[in-house]
Amino acid sequence: MNKWKRIGITVLVFQITILIYSIFFESAVGLNIFVNGNFYIGTIFLMAGLFVMVSKNGFFDVITNGIRHVFFRRQMEGDEEGYRSFSALLNFSADGLIKTGAVLIGLSIICLFFVL
Repeated sequence: MNKWKRIGITVLVFQITILIYSIFFESAVGLNIFVNGNFYIGTIFLMAGLFVMVSKNGFFDVITNGIRHVFFRRQMEGDEEGYRSFSALLNFSADGLIKTGAVLIGLSIICLFFVL
């Protein structure tokens, strides 16, 4: 499936989720609720994508290796090869999360001009 088509479907699902939430829990459908919902969900996606991107670049590998070296020196003497880095555990790309978050926040900013 095309990556932009997948992002579009994800955005559409979250728009429907925000609409259902506003109907059942807020008992009103307003642009303010729509803008806030898009911003919250978009921020979560953007932060998750940025966390994955930073993790895959090896930032946490250095920290984890330093902590292991300081606190578990005796246990690590013969087991240097058995260590799997945190970035090796992540096998998916952060592009989809970042693009979906950017689209949701972009929709939030566009709709914000209509609220004001």
